[in-house]
Amino acid sequence: MHDLFFSLSKAFWLVARPETWFGLLLAAAILALVCNRRRIGMGILVTELVLFISLAVFPLGDLFLAPLENRFPVRPASPAPVFVVVLGGAENAELSAATGMVNVNQAGERLLAAIELAAAYPEARLVPVRPRSWPTCSPPRGLIAIASWSSRTRATRLKTAAW
Repeated sequence: MHDLFFSLSKAFWLVARPETWFGLLLAAAILALVCNRRRIGMGILVTELVLFISLAVFPLGDLFLAPLENRFPVRPASPAPVFVVVLGGAENAELSAATGMVNVNQAGERLLAAIELAAAYPEARLVPVRPRSWPTCSPPRGLIAIASWSSRTRATRLKTAAW
């Protein structure tokens, strides 16, 4: 049943995508122009151009995502944590090794959130979770920098036993 739902959802999204509708409108306009229906063909082309420009200029994605993002509080009230789990994969290991500095990728906000939580909860222990793509078994430099970031945040808080 799962495979059937997966296949049906992929087929539905193939038809429901905006790119598909733009392609179908363009094909309909070309077909109308070839069949000597110039007024209909030009009307479809103008409509498609207006839709395309409006989608390109106006941030409709932000408009639709804002209610979903604002639905839940950013930081709900909770008791002080015992552990702060820092997900790995935020550091570009090859570039960090080559330059000797911490270089992050698109998931760099994980390290920023870990800095915030380490400062907010100095008693909590940092627990890094290593992704399978890391070739070594040592924690990345960015996580060590977080662990020794301030006097309130000691390097002993970094639990490397989970490695």
